[in-house]
Amino acid sequence: MIQDLLNRYAELLKEFFGERLLSAAVFGSVARGTAKFPQSDIDVLTVLEGIEKLSLGERLKLTGKVEEELSKTRAYKEFKDVSGRRPHIQEIIFSPEELRAHPPILLDMTSDVIILHDTGILRQELDKLKKRLQELGARRVVRGDSWFWILKPDLKPGEIVEL
Repeated sequence: MIQDLLNRYAELLKEFFGERLLSAAVFGSVARGTAKFPQSDIDVLTVLEGIEKLSLGERLKLTGKVEEELSKTRAYKEFKDVSGRRPHIQEIIFSPEELRAHPPILLDMTSDVIILHDTGILRQELDKLKKRLQELGARRVVRGDSWFWILKPDLKPGEIVEL
């Protein structure tokens, strides 16, 4: 059910944005396999060319049109019938430059991600980030259903850690 919905969403992103779509990936509870519907949302990271000057609201309007088309599909209706509510897609939309700056959300994507579409940019940046985490001796500490990152165990006061 969820995979059909994700596949259809990725197809619509490709149709709507064409070559401007560089990457689309699912993270969070869906990628970890711990999502519990109907309460879980579907976290999606999208990387698009040509959005550098757009506000968050303007970016969400772009993908809102894709979600509107998704609502007309069989996959959407099946999800809604099974889960009891419409799917709630939580979008994060980055430009390539923003992705290359390694925003903190990428940390969790180093271990839990479902890549729906990628021209190579997301895999490349995740590989770079994994390598940097390894160099720093970083580790993800899991406590029950939550976790945190120790980015540099031997961090000295005043030291700056760059990812």
